[in-house]
Amino acid sequence: MDMISSRMHPIVAVILAAGRGTRMGATHLPKVCFPLLGEPAIARAVRSYVGCSIQTHCIVVGQSSEAILSVLRELPGQRLYVHQPEPRGTGHATRLAADLLHALGYEGDVLVVAGDKLVEEAFLARLIDTFYATRSDLAFAVGDVRDFPTSGRVVRDAQGKVCAIVETFDLARAQVLQRLRERAQSAPVPAEEARALIAQSFPQEHKAERALGELWHRVQRGEPVFTQHLPGEEGIRAGHQALSLSQVAGACEANLSVYLFRAPLLYEALAHLASDNAQGEIYLTDTVAVLAQRGARIHSVPVAYPQEVMAFNTPEELEAIERYLLSTQRVVVHSPPSGTRTVSEWMRAVEMRDRSLMHQLRQTYGDDTVVEAKRQRLLSLLRLHLQRFGDEPVVVARAPGRVNIMGRHIDHQGGHVNMMAIDRDLHVVVGLRTDRRVLLQNLQANRFPPREFSLDDLLPGYQPGAWAEFVNSVPILEAATAARGDWSQYVKAVCARLQAHFADYVLPGFHLTADGDIPIGAGLSSSSALVVATMEALLHLNRFELSAEQFVELCGEAEWYVGTRGGAGDHAAMKFAQRDQVVSMSFFPFRVVGSVPFPTGYRFLVCYSHQQARKTAGARDQFNHRVACYTLGREWLKYTFPHLAPRIEHLRDVNRERLGISLAELYRLLQHLPEVIERQRLLERLPVERIASALSTHDEKLDRYPLRSVVMFGLAECERSRRTTHTLQEGQVEQFARWMNCSHDGDRVVRWSPDGQTYQPFAADCSDHALQRLAALAEAGSPDADLVWQPGAYACSTPEIDWMVDRALQVQGVLGAQILGAGLGGCILVLAREEAVEAVQRALVEGYYAPRSLEPEMFVCAPVAGSSVISC
Repeated sequence: MDMISSRMHPIVAVILAAGRGTRMGATHLPKVCFPLLGEPAIARAVRSYVGCSIQTHCIVVGQSSEAILSVLRELPGQRLYVHQPEPRGTGHATRLAADLLHALGYEGDVLVVAGDKLVEEAFLARLIDTFYATRSDLAFAVGDVRDFPTSGRVVRDAQGKVCAIVETFDLARAQVLQRLRERAQSAPVPAEEARALIAQSFPQEHKAERALGELWHRVQRGEPVFTQHLPGEEGIRAGHQALSLSQVAGACEANLSVYLFRAPLLYEALAHLASDNAQGEIYLTDTVAVLAQRGARIHSVPVAYPQEVMAFNTPEELEAIERYLLSTQRVVVHSPPSGTRTVSEWMRAVEMRDRSLMHQLRQTYGDDTVVEAKRQRLLSLLRLHLQRFGDEPVVVARAPGRVNIMGRHIDHQGGHVNMMAIDRDLHVVVGLRTDRRVLLQNLQANRFPPREFSLDDLLPGYQPGAWAEFVNSVPILEAATAARGDWSQYVKAVCARLQAHFADYVLPGFHLTADGDIPIGAGLSSSSALVVATMEALLHLNRFELSAEQFVELCGEAEWYVGTRGGAGDHAAMKFAQRDQVVSMSFFPFRVVGSVPFPTGYRFLVCYSHQQARKTAGARDQFNHRVACYTLGREWLKYTFPHLAPRIEHLRDVNRERLGISLAELYRLLQHLPEVIERQRLLERLPVERIASALSTHDEKLDRYPLRSVVMFGLAECERSRRTTHTLQEGQVEQFARWMNCSHDGDRVVRWSPDGQTYQPFAADCSDHALQRLAALAEAGSPDADLVWQPGAYACSTPEIDWMVDRALQVQGVLGAQILGAGLGGCILVLAREEAVEAVQRALVEGYYAPRSLEPEMFVCAPVAGSSVISC
């Protein structure tokens, strides 16, 4: 077939563009030609397909086809055109295109999508990757019905497999008939009452007529409705099968009408379609039921957020899409950016205590002693930059360390975090170059030696929109391992993510000088602070603008480049922090839930163990192993309980409200998770495509997975963190402190004797017997059954950290203590009454630091403002 170029996985896009778009109010223009930010919708779509290497497009056109041909004439790729004389449904339009492809001998793969559909390249790449990774016969896009209430419902069978898609028109018709049937069983339904029942589903009369035919005419004539006037069928037909109304109405997934088929199966399924439905059209969606009945491999691919797949039917929907597209575009600010000065000008401002600069520092830190210390560090940083890079225009940015007082290890699972920024932070001075080289230096050169790299080397083999796939590729994972956590990796990560995001812009190189006083490897996110500060500076210098939410998302994704697989909680804390406040945030989607004043009369004390929690080699493997346990546990539950699977996207969704179960039933659900399972048994039990990515993040030697205890910790921590803001607002500081202790027990590995001389291994009991006991307590209404009191066992503490916690808790006036950060070392966080702070410090010096000949390193947290570019 000459028109279609060959490739390893050839894909032809069938674009359905015959729709008239009457609701758009312009009969002279096909709907697909309506402009989005000045570019016709179909042209924008075609560019996305070409960006994903789909070069051949078969366009189904109707009336006004000349306008479509004119729009596409100059675009890249090859085109075939098919004419649909009359609108007979999406299945009929696709059949016309398929007949042509079949006649041309095409046997590759076929993307079928509407011409007015806007599909982000990242999602399209994910759909294609899933299709090939799972060896699917069909993969298609789905979303949450709450986000797409007018889209067809994806129906699954008792085993959780996709069995059909039902259009909302057919669902509405079935619901109307059921309401009328139930009402007519006792007495005839008066015409006015029948009209009201019908209007609940079909407020527009022409749709009611199309759905109900003669029954509607009867109602229009004012005649009552008897049982015998209602159609005899019950339920809904999809393909050649009948589905119950409850089965369809209870579906949680919406069909987004983006399909990738194997061509031979598409041809076969289309041949079996009929128009026996409420609209009398041939539905493309019925191919799903046909293929499911033949045992085809069908996979749904969920969108990460609703805007990944968009479409419009009205001018208002078109405007909403344009608003979203505008929000994602970078805005060019006239040069020079505010806040950019030469190094010597900055030094004069710092030395002379420029009024604007000092005001900003006081607004950030509050305490004058801290302000003066930061001013001196900033002056040293500028001197070093001047010494090596000269008196160039620069920007100065800062990012604080952070303390997560509740919500450890769960931001990447959709949980809440409760953060404060601390007055230990990192500053960068950055000036642009005219080439693509990047030169780095650090005020602490003995720990962080100078580095140099080229921006041209950061994205080998990157495909637009496929960041997640890129960072999981072998070359990037190997490079991350070889770098062993070198500080330059975090700067590279920001550059790579920015260049991938702003693909049409060539990032220039730059000089960067850094300095910080956040303890390294202490669980205070010093590495994330480098990411955030660098992102602040580069966005400013390159005149990009992102929303705060986009900023956080890009920072989180950037850090995947170094090999870790955490979420964006640390970056969000640094960006959204407020002085003197604890800020609560949630994820997927990201939002700031609220804030609460730091409790008066109490202090948080951070105490460093001198055990560095480096995210390299074995430590990174262990971090990623625990995250993998979350993923594996979630997939085990979805596979074991397929009827619940559509409601579980993230681990946080395994809760009573989302699943519609009691607390006792939740504990019984967790009994189905294995306490410990080996990698091989997981591969034998679960579909490989669901777990392969999680298993690839860590060394295969870590081949035993404590699913139940890790999941128990995650669910309990989600609940504790969700309720933290309310608890602190109510002044229940002591209860919150008990949650801290319980949370730490979830990471605890040993329990020490009171004198600190001996310890015993520690692990919370997550056995069948323990869960049965919790279920019984829950049914009895015991407060001890509350999920917040269950530690689980994430087990990322160390014996030294556990002793620091235990010793601190022995001090009168200490309410709670827990590990900070990802674990395996770092710091502890102690909540104490204000008058007990000195006693805590003495106890830890005598009981921990002095016996180990360690320099005491402790400080009281003062919540400060979030990251920023400094101006004066």
